[in-house]
Amino acid sequence: MAARLKSKMRFLKVPVLEYFLLRYARVLYLDDDVIISPAMGDLFASVSCGALGAVVERHKPQAWHAMHWRAACQLYRLDVCAPKQWHLFNSGVMLLSRAVHLAPLRGWLREQLECRVLCDQLYFNAVVKRDHLHLHDLGASFNFVGSELRRTLVANLSGSSPDLEADRAARRVALHHACVLHLTRKVPKLYTADWVVQRALHSRDVLQCSSNASWPRGRWRKHLLSLMPSLKGKYDIEKEMCDRQSSSCKLLPWVSARSFGT
Repeated sequence: MAARLKSKMRFLKVPVLEYFLLRYARVLYLDDDVIISPAMGDLFASVSCGALGAVVERHKPQAWHAMHWRAACQLYRLDVCAPKQWHLFNSGVMLLSRAVHLAPLRGWLREQLECRVLCDQLYFNAVVKRDHLHLHDLGASFNFVGSELRRTLVANLSGSSPDLEADRAARRVALHHACVLHLTRKVPKLYTADWVVQRALHSRDVLQCSSNASWPRGRWRKHLLSLMPSLKGKYDIEKEMCDRQSSSCKLLPWVSARSFGT
């Protein structure tokens, strides 16, 4: 198995989940590039043990889903395949239970684990379809994607229109209500993560998980902040977000109006 894993490191999530499901009745898996809102409530209470909790990627066009489902159907030998109707869920945040999900996952060593642009995400989606498992869609607030973060914080302010302003406002609302931010390769992670967490705890206008909120008391927010490394003066979020963008790229007014000293 060790040799198999060495050549399949992009699938390490699969045996990791198997390991923990053997030891715990339920497991919440999180990618290492997600930020959890300090206000996020108890997912274990809101998702039944019989369901796999994850976020369906509804922001992607159906053509994107169809392309990846064709690959998944071929790799994992699905008897029925409906790529034009099916949607993929993101495997970066998943809530699983031993009773329902351990047995289907334990067959991974017999599978043709192969990346086709996506890696473990194809495998997990195929297992859910093949074994007719119930999927609980956590909703978009549990997977605010990093590529949207840049569009939410900065813009080319040289032009505007009612439609553009409405789009910016919708993104701001989505970021405010988000429970989980999933950073991607499209944004710098270290400083972005620090800024988002600091902003969530200080200004409380991002990552507030409003639909599922159980905000910690003020003293706990201060305690969380005390655990953060001090990056004050080491970065400028506008420069981070506008890196390799046009020269007219600026923080949107609502972002620059409130500062917490980083």
